[in-house]
Amino acid sequence: MNILREFGHEYVICEETLLKGIARGDKEFAGPLIYAYDLHLTVEHARALAEAIGQCHHLDQVEFFFASQEEGAFAIILEALRGCQSLQWLSVDNNNGPTYKKSPLTEKDVYLMAEMIPHHKELTMVCLQNIDLPTPALSALLRACGHSTSLTKLRLFRSKLNIAHSKAIADMLSNTTSLLRVSFHYNELDHQCINAICKAMRSNKNLVLQELSIGLNDIDVLALSHLAMYLSYEKYPHCPIQKLDIAACNLQGVGHVLKELLTNNKSLVELDVTCNSFTLEDLKHIVQGVQQNEIIQKIDIAGQPFYIAQQLAPDPDISTSPKPVQQLMYALEKKLADNRQSADANKTASQPKSAI
Repeated sequence: MNILREFGHEYVICEETLLKGIARGDKEFAGPLIYAYDLHLTVEHARALAEAIGQCHHLDQVEFFFASQEEGAFAIILEALRGCQSLQWLSVDNNNGPTYKKSPLTEKDVYLMAEMIPHHKELTMVCLQNIDLPTPALSALLRACGHSTSLTKLRLFRSKLNIAHSKAIADMLSNTTSLLRVSFHYNELDHQCINAICKAMRSNKNLVLQELSIGLNDIDVLALSHLAMYLSYEKYPHCPIQKLDIAACNLQGVGHVLKELLTNNKSLVELDVTCNSFTLEDLKHIVQGVQQNEIIQKIDIAGQPFYIAQQLAPDPDISTSPKPVQQLMYALEKKLADNRQSADANKTASQPKSAI
């Protein structure tokens, strides 16, 4: 089944009418194209889609969601996309079920993507999800993303990124001048990878990265310590990162490190630590860190379980949590609200009077 979404509407088109369906008789078609194939991508389907892509004068978004392919099928589509300079969003997702053991992409496909990414001047987002690839191919893709001058968002979800990819990730972050958001959710990044990421970010004087998402990784107290050290104002006074996501990393007993991070960083506006395990003492440390921070405006924490005296808090709703937790959370939110109010006041004061 092939799906075309045009200006928010969805159309289902059978394979034999794919070309006419995508073009819809209008050679000025400018809506996003979303191609979903649930089972097996054949060369015949790929050729039809490639022909349709060639007829779209302004194709900005392409997504692929399939489980397997006939040899060379996806390469045909990539060759067609190579000539599509209006492309802004390229996404590939594995549809092999809950285990995702088999990747629908080949090494050749990934190398082709790596070749085309730096040359597409409109491309702003690349997303690979549930894709397990050999290290050299994925490393080539990462480095290509670092050399793009238009790419602003990279998402590699459940792609088995690990220590073997740390040099390529570091190279990408050392070279990029355009990436604003990087998401490495659900991978195997450990403290060595985080250390390499931190060093690379600090070495890039032209880094504009605002959001770093590394939740659902092997983040431990050592990895968090690397972040706290490298993101401190003293070590990294021009740190551009405003949002850090370290959710669901099985963090335990790290309140003192989070206090250090919050006390010494002067760029973070949002911090997500949901789905980790904190003691009451950890929460006290977090609140103490926030009290010394005038920048942070939002901390996602209440949606996770608090382990208080070996007992799980009955409900993530603050009003039903134990009283000590309520008091600390209210103190936390009050300080964050004060910071938000102060930021709004500073923003208003900095605007020209005619704009207020």
